[in-house]
Amino acid sequence: MKKVNNIAAWLVAGLVFFFSCEKDDTVLRRQMIDEQVESRLQLYFNAEKKRCRDKILEEASMLADSILRANPVFITLDSLQRPPIPIRPAPPEFERKKDSIKIEPILPKKNSGQ
Repeated sequence: MKKVNNIAAWLVAGLVFFFSCEKDDTVLRRQMIDEQVESRLQLYFNAEKKRCRDKILEEASMLADSILRANPVFITLDSLQRPPIPIRPAPPEFERKKDSIKIEPILPKKNSGQ
């Protein structure tokens, strides 16, 4: 029994010594935690900015629509108007030569008497 207690004591002492020799990495852990917190805060702020921007744009759109509905008389722009007729170009200043070739039929006419 005394031998078992002695072995247990040495085992506990060895484990304590083993785990006490580890490096102190609390600073590294704290830096990693701070980086994660910072990245999550940045994601939250970006999402919140996007949500606020979308909300403001929606309210502005509704306000603009209500203004257009309230004052339809002042709107004179019609998007369905036909464009004006284009201006006819000026005639050319030179005179064209008349054809000097006499036009003849491709197939000769049949005489009706034969």
